[in-house]
Amino acid sequence: MDEFDQFDLLDGLAEHILAYYDGKPVGAGRIRWVDGLGKLERICILEPYRKFGLGKVIIKALEAIAVEKEITKVKLHGQTHAEGFYEKLGYHTSSDVFIEDGIPHILMTKELVAK
Repeated sequence: MDEFDQFDLLDGLAEHILAYYDGKPVGAGRIRWVDGLGKLERICILEPYRKFGLGKVIIKALEAIAVEKEITKVKLHGQTHAEGFYEKLGYHTSSDVFIEDGIPHILMTKELVAK
């Protein structure tokens, strides 16, 4: 996958999060609305910064956006190697493994609680 695979016509339909570390952009994610659910997408952290908990920060910020919009359930296509990460954040595997962009993924979902 090259960098151009990361851009699509859906960016304008989504809300985006950008994570900074020491003033440098190091991670991102977006959420858009699909069939009444929030769909978390494009979640990424530059490799040297993955040990600082920024992935969790991005996920929680995207979930907060969903709650603000009164969305009660979110889903994502998680890479299989990250399944444990998402499970720790309350996500449940909802599919068998499928290939997306040449990488094994699983559908994961989470019920959100309004605050």
